[in-house]
Amino acid sequence: MIMAWYHPELYHRVLTYSGTFINQQWPYNPQTPHGAWEFHEHLIANSPAKPIRIWMEVGDRDLLNPNVMRDDMHDWVLANERMASVLAAKGYHYQFVFARNAGHVDRAVRQQTLPEALQYVLARVRVKETEMMSRRRAQVSRALLGPCSAYVRAWAINFDWLTRYG
Repeated sequence: MIMAWYHPELYHRVLTYSGTFINQQWPYNPQTPHGAWEFHEHLIANSPAKPIRIWMEVGDRDLLNPNVMRDDMHDWVLANERMASVLAAKGYHYQFVFARNAGHVDRAVRQQTLPEALQYVLARVRVKETEMMSRRRAQVSRALLGPCSAYVRAWAINFDWLTRYG
């Protein structure tokens, strides 16, 4: 999440299992005194939305010692729930899975959810790439063919439809 937050131009699709959105920062940084807890506490809530698509999962038994540091910022379940809440409030494209009877990065949960998680995170990639290819094809067609016949135009439209939906 950190890479996507600070460099959304490079990383804009995030998939997390047991996201560590807690205060586990070392060394201390005065700009983010609560570590990754800052994401749902201040950073996302107080910033304009970024072009990030997020899929996240946490298990109800995820690292069951939430107050080991006695700062109330080490509870994985609470941190992920708060993250989902702030993402919803800001209108992000996200999906949150709460797994029952599951621990930290639970193997059974990964096996059941990874295909759908990848599908969700990558959902628009094919369409976006296809649109870019279609625009490039149209530029090349105009350059090579000039004013082309109705038959060529119809073929290009059908080809474009097939690459998008076929």
